[in-house]
Amino acid sequence: MRDKLIKYLIGCSLSGLITSSFASTYSREQVAKHADEISCWIVIEGKVYDVTSYLAKHPKKGRKELIESCGKDATDGWKNKGEKKKPHSKKAEDSLKRYQLGEFKD
Repeated sequence: MRDKLIKYLIGCSLSGLITSSFASTYSREQVAKHADEISCWIVIEGKVYDVTSYLAKHPKKGRKELIESCGKDATDGWKNKGEKKKPHSKKAEDSLKRYQLGEFKD
């Protein structure tokens, strides 16, 4: 984990961090740079979320799937969670809003 963090920090340029921090729309390439538990961004229904700080809080059931979705569109998993393929709850929807960074542009 420490090595991943060091590699991530070295790989980030200052201009890239500034751009990401103030942009309101994000491309597939920008989201894809945040593809692990060090920095986990996901796309759900056209919106980009930074769920890095939420990973440890996510119920164990489904955490692996969430981590596998880092850097990608997670809409299908959001709408069809678990073996029963049910959508997430209203409580989960409300909670997700606090992690929104902006809009996704393909």
